[in-house]
Amino acid sequence: MTETTNRDALQAAYFVRELELAADTLVGQIAKLDLLKGAQREAQRRRRELYDVRRQIEAIRRRFPSPSSPRPSHRRG
Repeated sequence: MTETTNRDALQAAYFVRELELAADTLVGQIAKLDLLKGAQREAQRRRRELYDVRRQIEAIRRRFPSPSSPRPSHRRG
């Protein structure tokens, strides 16, 4: 692995960690909003944001797969 490739992979791992923290925060916010009457629109907006964050995480993982993490299975049971 070249130095540039290694730096890219390290940066990707950092971004994934930050995005996972953002996803965890959004999940907590959505759970709280779901308990409030009249907050459905805001909860839906946060769900869309969560979907986008998870999409970004998967895109980074596809581009920079970690040898120690299991590959997601696309098979359906």
